[in-house]
Amino acid sequence: NKQEYLRIHIRANSNTEIDQNIKYQIKDVMVEFLTPYLCNVKSKEKAVEVIKSYSNILKSKCLNLLKISIILLTVSSPNLL
Repeated sequence: NKQEYLRIHIRANSNTEIDQNIKYQIKDVMVEFLTPYLCNVKSKEKAVEVIKSYSNILKSKCLNLLKISIILLTVSSPNLL
């Protein structure tokens, strides 16, 4: 009985330290949010279904994190943007 895995790949805008940090923050938000919903899922197909059912919430959380990151970067390092 082969065990299947679902991998979520998050791409950064670039290889800069700032973009990589944002990517990892987004990953953390997604993992923290999805873990309770996926902890008892037994198949890859069901995992995809669960993730799709929460896709709008995930998008909202990620967009909010991006907005906060842009605001913080603008305030702390305006020359980077």
